[in-house]
Amino acid sequence: MGIVVGLLNIGSTHADPKPSWVVLKISRVEVKPTKVDGSTWDPPKDRNAAGCGLVAMVGKTMGPVGAVATLLCAHPDPSQQQRNPSAPDLFVQLVAGDARYRTPVVMDTFAQAFDFPIIVPLEGIPAVGLEVQVLDQDTDVGSGELIGMVRVTKKQIHDALASDAPLLTMSDSQVSKIEIEVAAYSPPPAIKPLTFEVNKNPVDASIRARAGELVTASAKGAYSVTDKRDPIDERGYTDHSKQGYNRPDFKGQNHGAAIAYVGSPTESRTAFVVGSCAAAVTTVSGPVFVGVNDGSVGNNLGSISFTVGVGLPTVEQWRVGGKYECLTPPAH
Repeated sequence: MGIVVGLLNIGSTHADPKPSWVVLKISRVEVKPTKVDGSTWDPPKDRNAAGCGLVAMVGKTMGPVGAVATLLCAHPDPSQQQRNPSAPDLFVQLVAGDARYRTPVVMDTFAQAFDFPIIVPLEGIPAVGLEVQVLDQDTDVGSGELIGMVRVTKKQIHDALASDAPLLTMSDSQVSKIEIEVAAYSPPPAIKPLTFEVNKNPVDASIRARAGELVTASAKGAYSVTDKRDPIDERGYTDHSKQGYNRPDFKGQNHGAAIAYVGSPTESRTAFVVGSCAAAVTTVSGPVFVGVNDGSVGNNLGSISFTVGVGLPTVEQWRVGGKYECLTPPAH
């Protein structure tokens, strides 16, 4: 027995000459060394420690069945040879209605190549354009001081796709330059199945999701996560017991339930409970991980079968974010 992870084939594999969805990749960002008034971005008293923080628990309209946790991490970029303590802790967010799609935070830098992909429905772009904000992280992870903002319109996207170099280069206020690569959307490739036992920590399902994509996962299993070998299934302990043993991102959720992450458990990530089946709009980009909600897996016994798919949400789901019921659970 084990976890079997496969891909749902969602959407056409053929490029549409006028795509309804595109991928905007936040590429290089450069900011000016001081604020408009000449002061530094981060005086010594405002220095922040590296780490991860809960940004939001998103789940409101359109009938979501639960919240999706977004955790944003701040860490030095090892590729930067020199750090400047007066430089901002940079991150970028795209505003889409209630949803916010955010890059990781890179500390102490005036320039960064994020290479962060976000999928965007052309129908979801307002007439004035999408807001792309460059921010300096504050003490609370995910909040920040606005450095500058640009707007991306449908016309700019169409023009970029029609050009030989589909790249938007823009600037605003203290943002010297922000580069946004534009490409037509195509679904992820198929993946091979894999096997996982519940006495392991979450594992990489060998597929990546881009911010804004809908990650659908179903799970089925009979297993135990205690020394007493109490039998449970993919829903975990539905009586809310044993939650003190939960994984840190799933406090207050059913202990022992099937779970999924987008993004490494040690980096910026989206986290949601799968149970028997769930679909969630990821606010970050990264590999999909699956596992069980248990912070101490050494005494676990048994397995779960997972099926995972990555594809397009509806435009309204993309605007709202959150977790949704599975209308058509993926087949095991």
